[in-house]
Amino acid sequence: SLIDRLLLPENLGQVTLLYAASRVLGYFLNQNPGLLETVFPIVKEDPADFESRMKSLLAEAVTEDPLRRIRLLRSTEYVRILVADALRLDKLEATAAKISSLADACFALAMRAAGLTGRGVAVIGMGKWGGRELNYSSDIALFFVCGDAVPAVELPELEERARRAVALIEEFTDGGQAWRVDTKIRPEGSG
Repeated sequence: SLIDRLLLPENLGQVTLLYAASRVLGYFLNQNPGLLETVFPIVKEDPADFESRMKSLLAEAVTEDPLRRIRLLRSTEYVRILVADALRLDKLEATAAKISSLADACFALAMRAAGLTGRGVAVIGMGKWGGRELNYSSDIALFFVCGDAVPAVELPELEERARRAVALIEEFTDGGQAWRVDTKIRPEGSG
């Protein structure tokens, strides 16, 4: 059982450190004990391996509700990132890179669900997302581009699909909001 695994000597020290490092994370894990199954045993995962794992998750067929799938992916992987951060297994740069890769994976799922994959549309991540510097409270700033080969008559449909992809990320559900999305890129900044 999960309790038996957590009480193993090799896990007990990490469990104690984890709950001592973050009361909020401990509360969250108590409210969502199924997430503990995905975390233990805790292993160090470098950002390249994390990104590779995100890509292999994307290769799996998505048959469930995309809103639910995106929230589930975000919450499960966020907990892994938080745990590694709380236990000081990762440095700041590695944590930011993992959060950025997680945003990549979630947005790729949203693009697929909105029907934008293979349509000549790309997303350009800006700000902290584009710089691979997302933190726990970052929004994701982006804009969509398409190639010259996309016929002008398809642009209204693609714009609607892009809005749907954004909605899949920022819509509130019982699983929360994946990210706040900023599509209003301003050359002068927000100040």
